[in-house]
Amino acid sequence: MTKAASGSLQRGLAILVALGKYEYGVGSSQLARDVELPISSVHRLLKTLIGAGFVNYHQQTHQYELGIKVFELSHRVPVVRSLTEVSVNPLRQLAKETGETSLLAIRDMYEIVYINHTVGWQSIQVYGAVGERGPLHCTSMGKVLLAFLPEEERDFVLNGLDLKAYTPHTITDRHQLQQELVQVRERSYALANEEHELQIRAIGVPVFDHNDQVIAAVTLAGPVFRVKVIDLEGFLPLLQAAAHEIGVKVG
Repeated sequence: MTKAASGSLQRGLAILVALGKYEYGVGSSQLARDVELPISSVHRLLKTLIGAGFVNYHQQTHQYELGIKVFELSHRVPVVRSLTEVSVNPLRQLAKETGETSLLAIRDMYEIVYINHTVGWQSIQVYGAVGERGPLHCTSMGKVLLAFLPEEERDFVLNGLDLKAYTPHTITDRHQLQQELVQVRERSYALANEEHELQIRAIGVPVFDHNDQVIAAVTLAGPVFRVKVIDLEGFLPLLQAAAHEIGVKVG
């Protein structure tokens, strides 16, 4: 990290700490006095923090407050632990009924992180090690986790993504990816057809919590010689049932 980037991070964190002292929000002038920074610098940092979901801005009152992302992060560790525990049986059942590998992942800024998986009974399987990271833009799980983000946060993440071409089928055009994410939201599932790895197809669905927020994604993945797109879509009822069970158990 460069010295300038480190300084910006420290100033951004100072703003978040200062915002935490105000229960009903605060204006930018007072906030600038609290953190002892020029108002122009505070506005610039607030704009970035709003885009990332860490700060909310109320147009009518012209005041700022901590955003939902701060709340989400404060609960991330216990939620991940809970997701790992409650997903064991649903993923096992899914792999048993389909024969293919079932996986569970969450988003960590610009990547997905696999937090659980179960290998199916078919002879050749897809593997996703727990803790392993993957891209958002060319995996079925990543597309789901992107598509269901709040609009401002989704735009912020999309703008920061490195749309690396992993295969000839990877979407590397930002506008094309945005259009696909619209379709993912409409149909509530995403496909990855040899986009991250050649010879691998996958289908993913969202896991909703009790507030209808997407907290994870469940995927089935298999080799292209065995599973066609129509086969994966045929597994959707089983996949959605597993995702629903996980979401209910997490609470």
